[in-house]
Amino acid sequence: MQTAVRELAEETGLELSHLSQQVSVLRRAGIVGSRRVRNNVICSLCDPQTAELLAVARRILTANLRQGQVMLKELD
Repeated sequence: MQTAVRELAEETGLELSHLSQQVSVLRRAGIVGSRRVRNNVICSLCDPQTAELLAVARRILTANLRQGQVMLKELD
């Protein structure tokens, strides 16, 4: 999947300059690739399996947060 950095900034609420810096770091690490199309920078994951890895990590973190919320409710 390819996405314009400007669109990512709008979706995440991050400032465009900050997001561009993060994309640069990810590009140097070989995680994303980017190309310029007119005035837009388009980026995409270099390996589609990265999206799968992040989805699994999100499920694990979400489950842990839910468990923590249950424990907090039990303490109240």
